[in-house]
Amino acid sequence: MKKYITIATTIPSKASKEKIIENILDKQLSPCIQTIKGIKSSYIWENEIKSDFEDLILIKTNNRNKDLVIQEIKDNHPYDIPEIICYSFNILSDKYEKWFLNSIASK
Repeated sequence: MKKYITIATTIPSKASKEKIIENILDKQLSPCIQTIKGIKSSYIWENEIKSDFEDLILIKTNNRNKDLVIQEIKDNHPYDIPEIICYSFNILSDKYEKWFLNSIASK
């Protein structure tokens, strides 16, 4: 069983979100990107508690494409300090894994 990764980022702007998603899919760096709309993020910024509504983007990929996905996020994200978090996962379905691997460009 191979391990794969999900790279997560939050984003406020539809235009930036769509550009990141489109670029990653066009370059075949991920076979599937999920968006969870309207999450509330509460955080400390410049010593103050803040809250904003954002969308959470979950980008499934492999370790080989990790740096390229991260660069796409950094290049197109509207925040100076974007959240970029990585989670490992295993694929438990042989058919899904075959589709997953066939949908990612070999780089």
